[in-house]
Amino acid sequence: TGPPTWWPQRLRKAEGAFTAGMVKELLTRYPTILGRSPTNALQVTALAIEVANALDVVAYPCDYVIKLRAQAYRDHAYALSFLGRYPEALEFVEHSKRLFDQVPLPEFDLARLGLVKGLILRSIDRIPEAIQLAHDAAETFRRFGDRTRYVNARVTEAAIIFQSGSIADALVLFRELENDPDVGSVTRIRILHNI
Repeated sequence: TGPPTWWPQRLRKAEGAFTAGMVKELLTRYPTILGRSPTNALQVTALAIEVANALDVVAYPCDYVIKLRAQAYRDHAYALSFLGRYPEALEFVEHSKRLFDQVPLPEFDLARLGLVKGLILRSIDRIPEAIQLAHDAAETFRRFGDRTRYVNARVTEAAIIFQSGSIADALVLFRELENDPDVGSVTRIRILHNI
């Protein structure tokens, strides 16, 4: 609450605020802020990074702390991309990847990170790489049984294919997803609009 410029100081003064739970809470809240104010969302993810980096690996399992840090860096990269700060966003993606590579079984988280990277690459006209990252992320989500993320990644893939000028190929993919029972109402509208 209060002006965003106060948030870092208020967090630092709050007793017991530097916990893994605080990192999780900040990362849960930032998406709801992102649509209204990307700069405020960026502030939230920066706070999540600060708290995650301050966590004591003695108080929590080391893998858990590293994974939280990687998630905070990933979400910060995504917020940076909303502001058009693509080179900086890619640096945070790479930092996040190095952290995820240190934890056991990072495949699902790496898929989420790959999708973020794909969206960034799409914005800087590295389209073939972006398409591949979205496709690979979708396949990982499918294997893990996360149908919502699978569908959203495929929609992202189709949108990037459309952007590349392969409209017929994008249409095939959009048609394939059109009647998928796991498509949310907002995503369905996006699909129908693109069709």
